[in-house]
Amino acid sequence: MASRKVKQAMSDYVHHQLDRSGLYALDQEIDHIIATPHNPEILPVYVALHSSRTPLKAQRELVAENKSQRMRTADVFYNNDAFYVRLADVESLRSDKSLKNYSHQELNNMRKMSGLEKQVMDQQGNRLVYYQPQTSSHSEKVRFFDLKPVILDYSHINPDDQPFVHVENRTSVDYKLPLELFPKKAAIAFDEGRKVKAHIIPAEVANPKIELIVEDWPFCVRV
Repeated sequence: MASRKVKQAMSDYVHHQLDRSGLYALDQEIDHIIATPHNPEILPVYVALHSSRTPLKAQRELVAENKSQRMRTADVFYNNDAFYVRLADVESLRSDKSLKNYSHQELNNMRKMSGLEKQVMDQQGNRLVYYQPQTSSHSEKVRFFDLKPVILDYSHINPDDQPFVHVENRTSVDYKLPLELFPKKAAIAFDEGRKVKAHIIPAEVANPKIELIVEDWPFCVRV
């Protein structure tokens, strides 16, 4: 469980980066931020700040409640032991033979997604946003990731062996390969094209004058 100090640091930083965009009036709490656009034609956004594993049912109910209140929902995950977990840090998964087609570097970068991360991806697509605290190797910032699929290869299993008769190569439900988008530190904002979930994006991308960048951003539409 994240401490109150950790939660507050996350809330303060996300609030600061939203405020820098100059696009919203902000109401901040320790576990969420409500961003109301200065443009009254755009729906407000409830930013859920996940520093620990929120129950899946509670997250679904929050999205539904926000929708009923004509408010969109966005999610930010804390980059800690609960989320964005390196596969290499999970001892029982290090020698998974179904991952034999991946290089050492890819395996070292691979992530095991939590139930909450998977649920949010089901709601909005495979692009997630994380709060990165200050560490020896990273500055404090908001990070954007495209979580690429991982293919499990079971060719090492003899199809005549039991109980593996029906095992087939497939896309992993739990593992992803992250590709970082927009690695530079930036103010943040929201896309405007969805009624239920809002994607957090760099504020410069949210600016409609930057048409080329907007077109290059691979938005998801699965809501």
